[in-house]
Amino acid sequence: MPGFDYSQFWNYSLACAVAARRLASQTRHVIADDAYAVGLLAGIGNWPSRQRRRRSNADVLEAVSTIRWKPGVLERKRLATTYRETGANLIAEWGLPAHLAKVVRYQQEPDNPNLGVKGRSLAQVLARAVLLPT
Repeated sequence: MPGFDYSQFWNYSLACAVAARRLASQTRHVIADDAYAVGLLAGIGNWPSRQRRRRSNADVLEAVSTIRWKPGVLERKRLATTYRETGANLIAEWGLPAHLAKVVRYQQEPDNPNLGVKGRSLAQVLARAVLLPT
């Protein structure tokens, strides 16, 4: 797909997974394998969103980079969904555990009550992990 750097995407995803697992090892409330999984899958919704809506997503990405809006705000406005929701839906469709899908969906809201206590701990680990590889 033009404009999508698969190598960069997977390198970043792997770095997030490793960072999440490392952070999880520093807490007793998060299972390291769960942290690795959500780190690896945190951005998976970017891929199908771009494939299905190349033009709209290009506009969103351009707007985000030029005016520094939060991506979720523009995605919601233009596409009626976000990459996080798309990723959570894929995880559910693949039959992976529901709590992983919830964490991917609410990764930018790690204190969301929909996550439950353990989900919030995992989401807090993910929220930190996605910042480390950049």
